[in-house]
Amino acid sequence: MIETTTLVSRVEPVIAGLLDASIVIIDTETSSLYPWRDGQVLAGVGVKVLGGPGWYVPYRHANTQNVSASQLERLGAALRGHTLVMHNAAFDAAVLWQEGLDLVDEDVVDTLVMWRLVSEDEVSYQLKHLAKVALKLPGAGDSEKQLRLLRGRHDWKTYDQVPGELIVTYAGDDLLYTDRLYAAALPLLQRRGLLELLKLEQLVFRELFHLQCRGFKLDVGYVNERLKDLGARVRKFKNQVYELARNELGERWQRRAKLGELERSWLDSCVALFKERDGGEWQVKSHHDVRRVFHGLGLKSPLKTEKGNEVWDKSVLSKLKHPLAPVIRETRALLKVLEYFQQLYELVDADGVIHASLNQAGAKTGRMSCSAPNLQNLPRDETVASRDYAAQLLELRELHPNAAEWDREDLVDNEADLDELLKVRAAFVPRPGCFLLFADWAQVELRVLADYAVEPAYLLAFELGLDVHKLAATAASGPLPANASEDLKRWWRRMGKDIGFGLVYGIGPTSLSIRLGRTKREAEMFLNNYFRTFP
Repeated sequence: MIETTTLVSRVEPVIAGLLDASIVIIDTETSSLYPWRDGQVLAGVGVKVLGGPGWYVPYRHANTQNVSASQLERLGAALRGHTLVMHNAAFDAAVLWQEGLDLVDEDVVDTLVMWRLVSEDEVSYQLKHLAKVALKLPGAGDSEKQLRLLRGRHDWKTYDQVPGELIVTYAGDDLLYTDRLYAAALPLLQRRGLLELLKLEQLVFRELFHLQCRGFKLDVGYVNERLKDLGARVRKFKNQVYELARNELGERWQRRAKLGELERSWLDSCVALFKERDGGEWQVKSHHDVRRVFHGLGLKSPLKTEKGNEVWDKSVLSKLKHPLAPVIRETRALLKVLEYFQQLYELVDADGVIHASLNQAGAKTGRMSCSAPNLQNLPRDETVASRDYAAQLLELRELHPNAAEWDREDLVDNEADLDELLKVRAAFVPRPGCFLLFADWAQVELRVLADYAVEPAYLLAFELGLDVHKLAATAASGPLPANASEDLKRWWRRMGKDIGFGLVYGIGPTSLSIRLGRTKREAEMFLNNYFRTFP
């Protein structure tokens, strides 16, 4: 059967074409990527018989004979009872849900999840990428490029502004790619005995969908207050960063003739950066910009990646003995929280509810992920935490005289004030008559790993109810000194936790050294000690 996509103005041809079909491909085109926030965003829906013809049903396209709401309802009824295949089903199901088409409890199969099960190492699971890389379909993505050029030429911001006849090729390609992904993944799942796992993922999809639909109540007033307070604080810190940098560079420019050739080139590049960014608006978050500034000041990063590139993250800025370093770190920490509050403000719906995306195949580790916004990893007061971390590390090194020297400056003057500003969790509130329940697995990945590896020491530790993070810390760096303070004990346990969980997800010496604020050689020693204890 020829696989074509036809633009229709009524749904009767589609319904007739579905009569003998068991598997149907569905894809939506929308005016927004946030159906939970924006409500009715459906521009049109593509429907295709597996291996057969397809149709594009316009619903809100400009300059197009669109189908009516009653016609769309008839289409929804005709889709029930089939196996419905979508790529990123959570999105398409949410778009249709907003239009009154509840297909969530049907036999919904997500090709994104299918490919996550059969191919774990894809760089991306986006539809066009899989069509191009996994299926090697010729011309995959070409219609998207043409549509992008067309939209730019006519200044069409969203897909509903594109006339139906001009989007049908693009929509048809999306249907075709999803069709081929399903057809290619199904036999792989069968051969590997993963069909039962796919059925389990289908049940998970339904539960996650209803969780997203319910959403999380937000204190919008609190968010607005934090945006105002943090915005003022960030502006203040940015001004300090730029002023400090200008002053330091000015002093260094006076001594330019006495510098070596390499340092003069660094200084020239840094001065050029200030001119490029209108006298100061270089990006504090940009590792590239920060590197140019510190090079201009004659400083290099003491830490490099395995490829030899300089690292300019928070661990390096904590080590660096220069007055500009702690201010940049402070500004970055504030910016991170400010941007999170801005995201909350932008994504909240009219009822003050956040509907985050819960992604079944969003993490390479196999965990679910959360996005728009990420509710799994709320930004915390990294600046205060890092200061405590540094102090505890100093204490540990003082108790071990042979350890390498370590020195950090205090980074925060008004800790209580900053703590108040950065209480992100306070933005999330229970609905009337409800309460918030905080729960966490007890080292679940380590339990799975210990069982999988049949590691006797770990299995015994879990059986006896011992603290496995302390066990890991002891294995990696030796027992905790008897005279250690409570702060040091907490840091030491956190070190064991970082090592244990880091190894579960394949952390290497370089990444571990950055996370712990130690040298690469020390990180290698930790890993070697750990594996000698737990082979």
